[in-house]
Amino acid sequence: MKQKWFFIGVLLVLGFLLVACGGDGDDGPPVAMEKHEASSFTIERPKDWKMDSLDMFGVTILVASTKELEAESFMEADNPGEFFQEAPGVFIMSVPLEMAEGDTGFSADELKSLPEEEPDIEVVRQGDVTVGGAKGYELVAKGSIEDLSTGKMGVHIATLESDAGQMVFMGLSPEKDMDKNLDIFKYMFESIEFQ
Repeated sequence: MKQKWFFIGVLLVLGFLLVACGGDGDDGPPVAMEKHEASSFTIERPKDWKMDSLDMFGVTILVASTKELEAESFMEADNPGEFFQEAPGVFIMSVPLEMAEGDTGFSADELKSLPEEEPDIEVVRQGDVTVGGAKGYELVAKGSIEDLSTGKMGVHIATLESDAGQMVFMGLSPEKDMDKNLDIFKYMFESIEFQ
């Protein structure tokens, strides 16, 4: 009987030690990252990704991808997904509160209804989020989204609102390496801090 209780005690202590030491499998970023400082926020991005940003009248557009892209191109784009058909990337738009007027392209309501409107997607994660003190909503999914691509993609789309303004975060990955890229997008999104 004493051996049984001793064994249970040892298992409990080991369990507590694993939790205290981060035994949940989270061992840091999925790839080598570096911090980027924009005018209204900071974010970590993969070191080997190319990046371009544009600041105009307080609006920040940031694009990071494995291929060379220009942030200015996204200003005229009807469909940002067209830029990420063959290479993963992230598009971020940050708008000061006085200019946002409640619409930065994606609202929480639109993200909530997207799975109903797009029957060919599998929802990985969806719901309310808080990142860098800002509250918002995120949708992480795999599949074909008519407005974003012609093929299967991984998407991480989120809206955030802070005292500084509103932000749209959009990570898009072609089907190749989709799970790996969704992990990168998650890490990038959770690294956002507002200034």
